[in-house]
Amino acid sequence: QAPCLPIPHQRRMAVGLGLCGTWRQWREAGSGAHGTWMPTDDFLRGWRRTFFRAPKGPAAPAPLRLYMDYARLMREVQDISTLRRGDHCVIAVKVSRVLSPSFDRFTSFASRYGFCVVYHHFVVLDDVAYLDEAGVPRTSSGGAAGILEYTNTVPEALNTFAVKSEGSTLRVPLVVARFLLFDKGQCQSMALADYGDMPCIFLLLQRLDEGDRDKIVSRAHEMQHNHQRYHVFFNNCEHCVNSVCIGESTSPEVGVVLRNMLLLGLRLLALVGLVAGESWRQEGRGAVCSRPRLRSISTTLCRSIGLATAYIPAIVRYKQAIACLGAHRKLSLFEAWEERALIATERVRVLLVGGAGVAAFVVASVISRSLPGAALALCVGAPTALDSTWTCATVLWAQSAR
Repeated sequence: QAPCLPIPHQRRMAVGLGLCGTWRQWREAGSGAHGTWMPTDDFLRGWRRTFFRAPKGPAAPAPLRLYMDYARLMREVQDISTLRRGDHCVIAVKVSRVLSPSFDRFTSFASRYGFCVVYHHFVVLDDVAYLDEAGVPRTSSGGAAGILEYTNTVPEALNTFAVKSEGSTLRVPLVVARFLLFDKGQCQSMALADYGDMPCIFLLLQRLDEGDRDKIVSRAHEMQHNHQRYHVFFNNCEHCVNSVCIGESTSPEVGVVLRNMLLLGLRLLALVGLVAGESWRQEGRGAVCSRPRLRSISTTLCRSIGLATAYIPAIVRYKQAIACLGAHRKLSLFEAWEERALIATERVRVLLVGGAGVAAFVVASVISRSLPGAALALCVGAPTALDSTWTCATVLWAQSAR
């Protein structure tokens, strides 16, 4: 366990400004792609500490949560040293990771309190035995605990552009296009410490014995040396980890995001239909205005679509939560009181989020002509904001109870 070494003056200034890699990245070869300086290079050298902290006493379990597909359960990892090989973990989506440790930490905490619900996936390759004095997760032999993931960062991408363009400015657009389509993520193993600026890690609950863990690690090493190109829809980080952990290359997260976008589009389309119908009625033009029966049907249809897309998803989430708990109950992964707490939380969520969605759509349809911007923001943002606020409240309550 090497003590933390003094940070060079220039490096200390860069970290103090919230920048990562700005001093060393272009002067020394790091562990990232094409020699990019990464956070783990700081941590392994003891120049700064990770935000991972070992609990002083027995760590109380974090509250259960539903994953995005409502078919799996997860909980935040309270003690990094409890992670074991084969564990399927998620963190907040890391679009701008490595650019700023401060922003990375902010994004991480946003996921803890429900304000960031899109996740990045990785699988743990080693049993974590302890955290050293720099907060680096170590194995029992003293090596840095590793993970496997499809990953990339902005500094690594910029270095990739510079290397593959071979100094030719004309080749940069082609290199960027190929990168975004096929090479945006690289399947590689790296130290878990690289996420030391993002301490909020969530573990997807599953029952694994030693044989299962060995198979997952074996498949992970095979995946690292024999993998397909990255594709955001067909071969992303979740495809990779699910292929390793359960043997199926699936990504429910993609379907959930597309479904939510479709529901939002239908809600906005219904709102536009109501506004347009009312406007045409007052101006006395259009076929809808000359036929009262058709106008009534179109108005009812738009209202029904808007209300359905606001309330039905909340009910579906609750029903799937009950089914998910029933499927996981036999695995003995949680206590009975945790199940009751999650059911109560989801019941309140149906009333709050579903009710807020209905109310927001009704109010938005009333004020849409006079305040179109406010109506749009209300229709889109109110249910999401209340959903995140309720998640934040439940997490804060659980923290105070512990």
